[in-house]
Amino acid sequence: MGDIPEDLKRAVWRRDRYRCQECGIAVAGQRGCKPQTHHMVPRHSSGSEEMENLTTLCLPCHATKESPGHRRLLLAASPEELPNYVKWSLWALALDLLAYAEWISPLRFPSRQVLEWLRAYRNALEGVIDLSLKAAMHDTRYYTSMSNTITSPPAMPEEFEALLGGVRIGWYAHAHQEFLDEQLRIARARWSRDK
Repeated sequence: MGDIPEDLKRAVWRRDRYRCQECGIAVAGQRGCKPQTHHMVPRHSSGSEEMENLTTLCLPCHATKESPGHRRLLLAASPEELPNYVKWSLWALALDLLAYAEWISPLRFPSRQVLEWLRAYRNALEGVIDLSLKAAMHDTRYYTSMSNTITSPPAMPEEFEALLGGVRIGWYAHAHQEFLDEQLRIARARWSRDK
């Protein structure tokens, strides 16, 4: 974290097409999450302020990084920042739902797994509803107007292309994380056997 010059931050966001480079969600603008500029190699490990060492993250992805400053983003989130976590949660659940729907075989329908997964999905969605209610409690506009209605999906081709770009990032990151988790499980099993 730290004091990266504002013009450098904006140049990084522009280079990354205003998308979190971990989950693919939109950042900045009226519909984007709060943009963050992250050092890939931290300053305390001789990381530089060069653009090659900086990447765009959304607030929730930045909060998951391993340092007290990053964890503070999550633990000390202000009420105004809660919608970032709601949007991020819905984005992550939607990507998971899309990936899961692609995996399901109608010819060999795995009903037991589908039901278990949908129950887990419903529980996760309940958590997002609770978070949304907390955010609404702090949003005075919620109580005074109907301006918080959901707009229609992107109709412009460039908006759709941006959405697909975000899905590509998120899909790749999801597949990459699953691969790393599997490698970790294999390593742990070997370590347990060799003990």
